[in-house]
Amino acid sequence: MPEMIKAVSERVEKSLESALTHEEQKKIATHIGAVLFAGGLLLVGKLHQWLFPGFESITGIILFGGAIIAGYPVFKKAVKGFAAGDPKHIMEQLVSLALLASFAIGDYQTVILIPLIMAGVHFLEERSILGAESAIDGLRTLQAKEACLVTDDGEMAVKSEHLKPGDIIRVRPGDMMPIDGEIIEGRSSMDQSSLTGETVPKDVRKGDNVYAGTINMQGLLKVRVIKNVYETSLNKIVELLKQAEQSRTATMRMIERYSAYYLPFIIIIAAGVLLITRDLHRVIAIFVVSCPCAQILVSSTAMVASLAVSSRNGVLIKNSAFLEVLGNVKTVIFDKTGTLTVGRLEVIAVKPAEGVTSEELIGTAATAAWASKHPVSRAIVHAVGELTFEKGMAIEESAGFGLAADISGGRVFLGKRDWLESNNLRPPGEPEHYGPVAWVGRNDKVLGYILLADDLRPDAKESVGALRELGIERVILVTGDRRETTAVIKEELCLDEVFAECHPSDKLTVVEKEKAGDRLTMVVGDGINDALALVKADVGVAMGAMGSDIAIQSSDIALMGNELEKLSFMIRLSRKTKMTIYQNMAIAVLSSGIMLLLAGLGIVTSLLGSFLHNVGAFIVVINSAGLLRFDSNSSSEERT
Repeated sequence: MPEMIKAVSERVEKSLESALTHEEQKKIATHIGAVLFAGGLLLVGKLHQWLFPGFESITGIILFGGAIIAGYPVFKKAVKGFAAGDPKHIMEQLVSLALLASFAIGDYQTVILIPLIMAGVHFLEERSILGAESAIDGLRTLQAKEACLVTDDGEMAVKSEHLKPGDIIRVRPGDMMPIDGEIIEGRSSMDQSSLTGETVPKDVRKGDNVYAGTINMQGLLKVRVIKNVYETSLNKIVELLKQAEQSRTATMRMIERYSAYYLPFIIIIAAGVLLITRDLHRVIAIFVVSCPCAQILVSSTAMVASLAVSSRNGVLIKNSAFLEVLGNVKTVIFDKTGTLTVGRLEVIAVKPAEGVTSEELIGTAATAAWASKHPVSRAIVHAVGELTFEKGMAIEESAGFGLAADISGGRVFLGKRDWLESNNLRPPGEPEHYGPVAWVGRNDKVLGYILLADDLRPDAKESVGALRELGIERVILVTGDRRETTAVIKEELCLDEVFAECHPSDKLTVVEKEKAGDRLTMVVGDGINDALALVKADVGVAMGAMGSDIAIQSSDIALMGNELEKLSFMIRLSRKTKMTIYQNMAIAVLSSGIMLLLAGLGIVTSLLGSFLHNVGAFIVVINSAGLLRFDSNSSSEERT
């Protein structure tokens, strides 16, 4: 018998190893082992009663010992919870009352069987809940254990936790990034779907950042480590998910508030049944079936499932504002640069003068731009692509105006129209354009101009429309850019209002004004110059938060990628989660009421009740697990 109990305990501990801490594994395995040992004593007692019917006292001692062993853990938790006023131990307190009543009438068999049956059923229930949590725990497996470190003596395999900032590692095609770093050599495509939810790989090259948990799809990369393993974006996501799992929603707080009245309520019902029926067995059954398993799981299982779905889709939920506020938002305030737009200037048109080719114009511009870090210069060099050009020398940069560079064919000028005029060139009239215009001149000739813009994201218009369908009443743009630029965006996206040339404090004022109008407000920004507004909003959403400490710290929700369509997905998931919690509450109340009625009528016995009291809990778990099938691409739900 001891060998069997030990083997079962080992299997239980092994099955829980992947989901629980060592201390939790030890407690659960010990509890189940004690209950199984008590069950063994029950079998021994029954066998002794059958073989030696004349020795009832010895049979009673054996069964009494098994009852003490089975009931002790339950009584211990019940007393501890009662002394501390902890509502989490109401279940043990109710079962303790049932066991005490069974002791009073000498029914030791029931005292052993109730904990034994409940332990088995609760184990299955716990595995169901941990199954939902495993969808989140999958993120923890994305950290590569080893890396290929490049040293003066060659390459060597090292553990990821031994890497430090400044180390150089090599990442081959198919390898998972072990740590956050900057590419110093090579080009490739990175699969970031595990972190951002974006299915299209991102092209990367020298100077780009890459993140732990992403996969190198093609080229051979040499990467400089910029963070240790405990500071990576992936590790921060995992830690924040742990916090979010423990976040208490309004529904959870309400259940805890009223749980103090639950135990006295059940005792009153039991006393009434005893007074009417004089049947103590019915009272025992009432205490058993009244265990609030389903009520305890109402919010937690739904929240865990939502966290799993959101993390799978590149959305990081930090706290309960996701459930309490997001579904009722009426105003959405967008930042422009990096939020509604791609966040970088791009060349959208090359307009050469007569007799000048486009290649000559863009190539000449690059001769001056190649050494500058100005966004206009970087956009021009990027647009050149594979086209070869001469790198100018003796480059002079006039901040806010332009560049001048010496080349073999003379002197090149790149910049604003005023800059060329100050250098004795005569460009024609300024074209109508909502973005920057870069004029190009060589010696005393104007070669033409280049139009640049920070374009809207491809999904911006569709995403704003999806928000409207969900009942969002006001969509506002707040930006530090010029009014001319924002006017085009307002018209294209059909925004309600635009605030241009705003400082961070001005953005905060806009948020406060919207909130003063009794409208729940969501701010969407990049988490840097929008930090004040993100913190002040009812819900702050940071875009492209992967790798951004400020974005994660200042927001309630962080989109690890830059897909605006995730905003409507978040709102729909929030509403679906809240609806699931309401359904769970109805299931819990209804199942408890039915079980109490059946126990009071004597239809459900205490042993049968130890099976059936978990019916509501299983239905709640199954109902919450339905959230795991939530589709990010499903159509918008009804307005609330």
